[in-house]
Amino acid sequence: MFATGFEAGEPTVQLVADANMARLQAPLPRAAHDGRAGALLELLHAPSKPQDVKLLLGKFRASAGRLAISFWARSHEGKKANAPGSAPAPYVSVDVLDVSAGFEWLGAWQHFTLTAVWTQHEVSVVVPSSRQSHVLDLSLVVGGARGGVLLDGIVVTVPDAGALQL
Repeated sequence: MFATGFEAGEPTVQLVADANMARLQAPLPRAAHDGRAGALLELLHAPSKPQDVKLLLGKFRASAGRLAISFWARSHEGKKANAPGSAPAPYVSVDVLDVSAGFEWLGAWQHFTLTAVWTQHEVSVVVPSSRQSHVLDLSLVVGGARGGVLLDGIVVTVPDAGALQL
C-alpha cells in the first residue's frame, strides 16, 4: 500500500503539465479533508485534452488481483456541479496504463465531478495474471474549468506489497 496525506516526510505526487496550464502546491497547510495538510492543484487554463494535466502517483510492477486507488477531492472555488449557466465543474479521473504493453489503458473511464464538499472517490482495476510483472503507470487526471482542485488522502492498494518496489 502507498499513501500520501501530503504531510512532511510522506511521498508526494508529481505534476505533469505545461507550466502555463497548471500549478501544484503541496503540502499546503490547512487544505486537507482532515484539517492538516493537503494539496492544491490550480488549473490556469481549462485543459483541451484530458491527459494535459496529470498527477503521477508512480510506476508499479503488476501483481494479479485487485488494484485500488482512492483519494479525497473537492473544488477549491466551491462550484456547484452542473449549475445552469456556469462553467463546467472541475473533475478528477484515474489513469492506469500498462507501460509494458505500449501504455495500454486499463480500467473503467470515470470522471468524478467535484463540488465544494470533500468527497472520497475510489477506482479499482482487476489485473489479470497475463499482466503479472508488467509495469503499471498510475495517475490522477484533472480537467474541467479553470480553477482549483484540493486533493488529499491518496491511497494505492496493490495485491502484493512487493510490487511497490520498482
